[in-house]
Amino acid sequence: MNGGLENLKHILVLMMENRSFDHMLGFAQSPSWPIDGLVGTEIRINKDSTGEDVPVSNDANYAGGLTPDPGHSGFDTLTQLYGDARTGVVQDPKMSGFVRSYEGKTGNPADAHRIMKCFDPVKLPVLTRLAQQFCVCDRWFSSLPGPTFPNRAFVHAATSMGRVDMGIDWRKLSPTIYERLAENHLDSVIYYHDSTMASTFDGLAGNPDFFRSLDNDFLAACDDNDLPTYSFLEPRFANSPGGNGEPAYSASDQHPDHNVREGEALIQRVFKAVWKNPKVRNSTLLVITYDEHGGTYDHVVPPTTVNPDGKVWTNDGVSLAGY
Repeated sequence: MNGGLENLKHILVLMMENRSFDHMLGFAQSPSWPIDGLVGTEIRINKDSTGEDVPVSNDANYAGGLTPDPGHSGFDTLTQLYGDARTGVVQDPKMSGFVRSYEGKTGNPADAHRIMKCFDPVKLPVLTRLAQQFCVCDRWFSSLPGPTFPNRAFVHAATSMGRVDMGIDWRKLSPTIYERLAENHLDSVIYYHDSTMASTFDGLAGNPDFFRSLDNDFLAACDDNDLPTYSFLEPRFANSPGGNGEPAYSASDQHPDHNVREGEALIQRVFKAVWKNPKVRNSTLLVITYDEHGGTYDHVVPPTTVNPDGKVWTNDGVSLAGY
């Protein structure tokens, strides 16, 4: 950014899906870029059910290596943190249960070893170069140890109302950042491809002022230097085979086991849209982040946190607050 914070007029947040820091950037660590990443000999070694140690490696594939989808529910995440979900939440998790958790999905110890595969930085040139040339946070944690919708609820409203589930009804999530900004006469837009959970929020649903197309409206806004104060960018969440006159599309969210290269292309496209217009470039902060780890390996112990509003969700009378 040219000129510092006094020129900041626009904040863009592009939130991808279900990849951990180590999984994507850990092996980019080097003496010249000393992030808290991976060297391949991490002390927190994971074991499969046969007792075999499974070390971390830098040979992850763009697609095909994480089917079935790694677990990332509250139960799965507790297993990944502690080796056994029955341990409950205690201090200093060992980050030792990723293989055992994934073995619960694959049903095969050897197949579960794939969860320890992380990317060689040469495979992710866009994400890696942006992280190295600008700024990277190696202590940016998801809001809660659980799946997509609750974590995305936090980025919209700083709460999930105590929820850790993947239910699709989020009507009562309000007020959001968009409504708060509107109260102060600041504009905000959610640019999306195929879907956004924000369309279910009572405070936003049915109001076209808050929703635009990423493919068309976002790119045009960058060209015209007409971005809102705050923009939230959604990737494409689903593959579409096309047909009946409709083009085929590939998911760009990087959710396992979608092709990670599609997400690289989206990140590059968003960055170039901002960078090519000097007026936008010099007045915009672009934040690229992931909603949660998605069950993929990371060696860093997450910190403790607090319930932001004291809300506890119950589903059929069963409290989920313990997650």
